[in-house]
Amino acid sequence: MKLSEAICRLGAAAGFTALATVCASAPAYAQLVFSNPRVNNGEIRVDPLLCQTDYQIRRAIAAAGFSHVLLNAPIGTHIRAKGTRNGVVYLIDYDYCLRPGIIGVAPLQRAR
Repeated sequence: MKLSEAICRLGAAAGFTALATVCASAPAYAQLVFSNPRVNNGEIRVDPLLCQTDYQIRRAIAAAGFSHVLLNAPIGTHIRAKGTRNGVVYLIDYDYCLRPGIIGVAPLQRAR
C-alpha cells in the first residue's frame, strides 16, 4: 500500500510540474506571436520587441541607396527620415514595425 501511494504522489507531482511548465510558457509565446499586431479600440499596437531599432532603420534606408540619414520622432509604427540620394534630399516615410520598409519617398530640395 505504501508503494502505491508513493507512485501516485510521484505521478501527481510530475503531472503538476508538466502542467505548470506548459502554462508558464504559453503566455509569453502567445503574447509575442498571436497578439501582434492587435487591435484595441481601433488603434493598432505592436509589442516593441517586434519593431526595428534606430540603427536597423538607418541601415535599411542606407541599403536603399540613401546617405546622410536623419530620423525624426516616430508616429505610431511609422517614422519619417531625411536622406540624400543623387544630390537630392528626400523625405522618407518608413514603417518600422508591421511591415518594415520604405512606404513613400518625396523629394524636398537639392543637396548643398
